[in-house]
Amino acid sequence: MIKACIFDLDGTLLNTLPTIKHYLNATLGKFGYRDVSDSDTKRYIGDGAYMLIKRALGE
Repeated sequence: MIKACIFDLDGTLLNTLPTIKHYLNATLGKFGYRDVSDSDTKRYIGDGAYMLIKRALGE
C-alpha cells in the first residue's frame, strides 16, 4: 500500500516563475535594487530562498 507520494510541483505541474519574479523584484525594490528579468530569475532559482536572494544581489 502506498502511504505517501512526494513530488516537485514547481516547474513540473505549476509555472511559478512569474510569482517568484514578482516577489523577488518587490523585495529588491524595497531596498533600492534593480528589477530582475525572467531569464535572470530562472537562473537564480534552486537551493531555496536564501540562495535566490544571494544570487540576485550578487549580480
